[in-house]
Amino acid sequence: MERESISRYTSVLSTNSGLKVRSDQLIKAIYGLSETDLMVLKALTELNSATANQISKRINVNKSSVIKSLKILNERGFVERSKSRSAGKGRPTFVYTINIQLPSKIREDLKQLAESF
Repeated sequence: MERESISRYTSVLSTNSGLKVRSDQLIKAIYGLSETDLMVLKALTELNSATANQISKRINVNKSSVIKSLKILNERGFVERSKSRSAGKGRPTFVYTINIQLPSKIREDLKQLAESF
């Protein structure tokens, strides 16, 4: 299954009542995400899998803020985390990937919300 980009859902949605809203703002509101959380999520969809350090460099946000966002996104089921050891030495590094079911979840939640207007 090909990964879809979260960016696909950050366009303007038109509701049945003619109200136009940015879907990224809806995603933030529905799931209680911050702007940084959304930036991290978008970066991760572009990178496919990445460490907090890689994401931090990509979006130019300090690593501790990225880690905080990744924790929130992981708790809400948006991302998955796995350990990776560099040649078996030192501390493990966590690698993050987008939950493969995320695009269909967002699509369904946004559809239900749009239909309720």
